Amino acid sequence: MNDLDAAARYLQDLLPDMLGELECWPSSRAHTLPHFLASLFGLAETDLLGNRVLLANVMMQGDAH
Repeated sequence: MNDLDAAARYLQDLLPDMLGELECWPSSRAHTLPHFLASLFGLAETDLLGNRVLLANVMMQGDAH
């Protein structure tokens, strides 16, 4: 389990049945962000209470996108 999965599980525990499935943010969408953000963070999005939410995790050296 990675940190984004752990964050999604934590949110699901806090808000049962109010969090959608976690979807990795494809690199094709990440290019819309400034390069320093896209290269520093692992990104995923989900639906939370009817809103799209972007989760970000600081990438450690050696982590793959």
